[in-house]
Amino acid sequence: MCNSSKLHSIYVFDFDGTLIHSNEVKRNTFIGLAHTDEEKSLMVSILTKQSLNRYEIIELFCKSTSLPYENLIQEFNLNLEKSLKKAKTRMGANFILRQLIKSNALLFINSATPDKPLRILAEHHFPGAFKYNNIYGLTMNKMNTIYEIITRCGCRKDELIFIGDGKDDYEAAMSLGVHFCAVGGGTLEAFDPSLEYINNLRYVEKKYKDIVPY
Repeated sequence: MCNSSKLHSIYVFDFDGTLIHSNEVKRNTFIGLAHTDEEKSLMVSILTKQSLNRYEIIELFCKSTSLPYENLIQEFNLNLEKSLKKAKTRMGANFILRQLIKSNALLFINSATPDKPLRILAEHHFPGAFKYNNIYGLTMNKMNTIYEIITRCGCRKDELIFIGDGKDDYEAAMSLGVHFCAVGGGTLEAFDPSLEYINNLRYVEKKYKDIVPY
């Protein structure tokens, strides 16, 4: 397991790469904006930079290519939302959400995806699991979102666990001193492979390890 033996009451999930397998989909959608080999090489280079959101990535790309920023943002958002509806959910995602809902835990999403498409995708993949106001997108950075959740719920830091696959997820949790569960396959594992990672979300909590999934 990747947290203390304490059972948490508030579970904050990153979305892309954590609840759904979207990292490769997003990468291919970014590269799809390029039309020449030179542009593709440039985009691949930009994508190696850590913790940039979609707007920052496309802005850097447009500054070097003189392509129209607004057009590319619109194209990217439309193509990505369509592709992510077909993305697979991570192993154990539906199982752990059902178990947590049964235990009356509070569930949140903390993502760098813009609010509107994030809410559409969350409801598409996990109908009814997350309340509308418990889905936080790009409006705030991840550290501020966690602080907002702690303040809003009036909870102690040790009652909350953040589950994510990104370096920015880990940094946000460490900055605020909340428990963190590292999910494999994202920018965090590429940055620091020495941490303990899970690939099946049922292992977020030891309590759920031996329950037969349904």
